[in-house]
Amino acid sequence: MKSFKMKCLTGVLFCFVLVTFISVIAHAGCIGVTGRACVRLEGENAFLSNTDQGLKIFEMSESGKPKMVGCMETKGCVLDMDFANGFAYVVDDQEGLLIIDVSNPERCATVGKYHKYGGGIKSFKIFGQYALAAVSGQGLRVFDISTPAVPQEISRIDAPAQVQSLAVVDQFAYVANFNGGLHVFDLQNPARPVETVFIDLPGRPRGLGVSGTHLYMNTSERRMHIIDIASPTSPRMVTSIDIGRSPVAAIAGDRAYIASLDDGFLVFDISNPERIVEVGKKELEGICLAMCISENVAYLSMADKDELTVIDLQHLVSN
Repeated sequence: MKSFKMKCLTGVLFCFVLVTFISVIAHAGCIGVTGRACVRLEGENAFLSNTDQGLKIFEMSESGKPKMVGCMETKGCVLDMDFANGFAYVVDDQEGLLIIDVSNPERCATVGKYHKYGGGIKSFKIFGQYALAAVSGQGLRVFDISTPAVPQEISRIDAPAQVQSLAVVDQFAYVANFNGGLHVFDLQNPARPVETVFIDLPGRPRGLGVSGTHLYMNTSERRMHIIDIASPTSPRMVTSIDIGRSPVAAIAGDRAYIASLDDGFLVFDISNPERIVEVGKKELEGICLAMCISENVAYLSMADKDELTVIDLQHLVSN
């Protein structure tokens, strides 16, 4: 396991990085502890925030050897981010939603801000020319982002008021209620979202991930629930596994990656959701706040460390 020190100049907004942007509806291989950290991979670059202010940007072209190529200062801590059409939508707990033009990789520029909810926006997920945002204590908001610098709020969902995590897949939003359970909303008409179903699940949710036709919810009660969403209007829980005291669980392909406080970094084969098998394990120093999985590499943000931790999965996972 390797660690790479990160340093970021203050008082400047800059970005020396070549990014290939694609429109995405969910970050299946990226997840973090809500309100504390965020890691996102775009093209051959990693955008990382920890518990301090701003973003640090790494070039990941050479697997396992990240190189910091830039950083972006913000007034608060970055809670979430998403990307579309050359713009980064960054959720800052002080400034709200920042829209940053990164079409010129050597001169990133903030082109817009959305202040209505202050630092109340906690999560922001893009689907097509729209985005779904979770607002603390106020439920969900749908935005039209066809004019990137000026997001327009077009609809609202007031319940659940406290959203712990969310994912958007194929025009359906999966929303983890802070108090428990999973809500599913049909977003085919973004101006009139409709709740299609609610399923009561044991435990308090901490994060969501999606792999194929299955959704994975890790909870504060040491469990990961595996939910079949092949039929979005009729989700069903397939099974549940013990993941220890795990702040972070990421999903990529047919593998689940768990950063456990008890058992270290764990890898599970989830190709058969009814028979989950542990296929890899490694000691982990410290508390993981966020991670992203890209091909055979895991990128982790660790608490109280201004570092990016990299784990080579190719040699960790048994075939």
